[in-house]
Amino acid sequence: MTPDDLRALLERLTQGPVVPTGVVRHVYLWHGDLDALAALVPAALRQPLDLHALAQRLPRTPYALDEAQRLLRAEIEGELQRQKEQAPSQVLIVSGCGLLARYHVPLQPFHAFASDRRVVILAVSRQDSEFAPTVSLPEFIHLDQTATLTALRVAVGEQNVVQG
Repeated sequence: MTPDDLRALLERLTQGPVVPTGVVRHVYLWHGDLDALAALVPAALRQPLDLHALAQRLPRTPYALDEAQRLLRAEIEGELQRQKEQAPSQVLIVSGCGLLARYHVPLQPFHAFASDRRVVILAVSRQDSEFAPTVSLPEFIHLDQTATLTALRVAVGEQNVVQG
């Protein structure tokens, strides 16, 4: 999908419901400049969701991977329910998506949230996916800058990836 395809879809959404094509709901992965994405989405529909801010609201600090996954997913589901009640039509721009990949949080809550009136865009900036440390790292540290992008690309499907 191109940025122009996404823009056209979002413009149609301002007019009314847009039925998703194929079997995939309106869950997209934006890889590029986050300001360009914000400019692409009509202001009346734009709703931000920062997963880092959401994680700060967790009731306790998780100690295990599965506990972190469970707590983060529950907080995401609660926030998505609140978003549903705010407006019937919206475009949810999700930042901080590294947490989804790091803690293996499934995208099912986002797929359940998406509809013919609601679009979810998972945003991964190029700064994150192309990060290069300024100092050399010790040999025992493996840095995979593309891990988040790769995991989300597989989860949403290649046809729903937008290179911005």
